[in-house]
Amino acid sequence: LMIEACEARFRDHPPHWAFRVGDARALHFLPAGSFDLVLFSCQGLDTLPHEDRLLALREMRRVCAPGGFFVFTSNNLQAVRSWSRFQWSRYPPRLADEVRRQVALRRLNPSLKQLDRQEYAELYDGTFSFQLRSYHIRPRRQVTQLVAAGFDVLHVLDTRGAEVPEKAWDTSTERIICYVARAGAEPGGGGEH
Repeated sequence: LMIEACEARFRDHPPHWAFRVGDARALHFLPAGSFDLVLFSCQGLDTLPHEDRLLALREMRRVCAPGGFFVFTSNNLQAVRSWSRFQWSRYPPRLADEVRRQVALRRLNPSLKQLDRQEYAELYDGTFSFQLRSYHIRPRRQVTQLVAAGFDVLHVLDTRGAEVPEKAWDTSTERIICYVARAGAEPGGGGEH
């Protein structure tokens, strides 16, 4: 439906525009270095498990022209404590919903209490009524993944667009972080695992 909506809205688009469905892990139908900007919005990258995420990062770098930009948002693992905390309410229906949420969080994420030792985690955070497991990563580790894929990280931003300084990468509890990176001269082949 999105492709059809784009085709309809941009009916008179230039001939070099194309709207396609693709897999971020295998963009073989796109030539290397063909984009000045690659955007992966709405934590879309976070729907991929770890190894697939690393493949997608390498593919984003491959299709990004040297000096081109890659922009995406990602869940911050350091925010889990705040959003998973019990939210008290005096309103009985809301309190009942919160109890159900807490039961689901703990049942689906048995390692929730051990996250302090992890660099990333795949969690059921309530997205799509707990039907989707989402990737959560510490900002410093995300920067490491980007560098290994061949990007230079330009900005780490909070949801208001304010810079998260490097000294705060290990302590920021912003739920979602935006990363702005520039493709290096050569695609990375680094081995982040």
